[in-house]
Amino acid sequence: MAEKKGRKGKKGGGTAPSGPSPGHGGSGLDAILSAIREEAEVKINHINAVLEEKKGEMAARAEREMKALAERYRREEERERKMMESRIISEACLTASRTVSRKRQEIMDRVLGAVEQRLSSEREKGGEGYRRFVESIGKEARALMPSGSRAIIVKGDRTARTVLSSMGFAVAEEMGDEAIGGAWFVSPDGHKRINSTLSHIMEAEREEITREIAAVLFPPPAKEAGAGKRERPDETEKST
Repeated sequence: MAEKKGRKGKKGGGTAPSGPSPGHGGSGLDAILSAIREEAEVKINHINAVLEEKKGEMAARAEREMKALAERYRREEERERKMMESRIISEACLTASRTVSRKRQEIMDRVLGAVEQRLSSEREKGGEGYRRFVESIGKEARALMPSGSRAIIVKGDRTARTVLSSMGFAVAEEMGDEAIGGAWFVSPDGHKRINSTLSHIMEAEREEITREIAAVLFPPPAKEAGAGKRERPDETEKST
């Protein structure tokens, strides 16, 4: 019986003495967490401050860039406007210049046409001026052409027939009114020819004739009165 008890007592065995369990240290943990929160809050505030500063800088930079862009667009628009104005003015000046040149040429052509009509009228009337002209071309031709040369004149030009026949030319009325007057002189063999018609002379002298007519019709603008005049010192300073 004693052995059984002993085994029973052994089997049940005693448990380790239970003392108080170690504590979590609540006050220490709170301090650590509080420090972490404070540090995090400082960092967050710093980050927010940096972000605000960056945001201000970015806003200022964006404003500067917008102003610069607006200024660039304004300058480009101003340049385009000036270029457009210059182009319009240039085109207008060119058009005006062409119009003036065309009108001047039309006037010159009318004047030259009137001169030709006047010369043709002088030929038909047999005026003294036309007679002297025929005599002068006849003398030149007689000095250059062999004897027996022909003088081809405008049909119905009685003055040229009379004058040139008296100089020994064989006169033939074969030219139309487009020659205005004067004569073609042709050697007997036909190898030598002199064109002394009024139409040929006018064409050869057209540039000079045109310049002379233009000087009369379109004189250069007169200089302003007193331009270039210098004042004398005794005229600018007078004693009072």
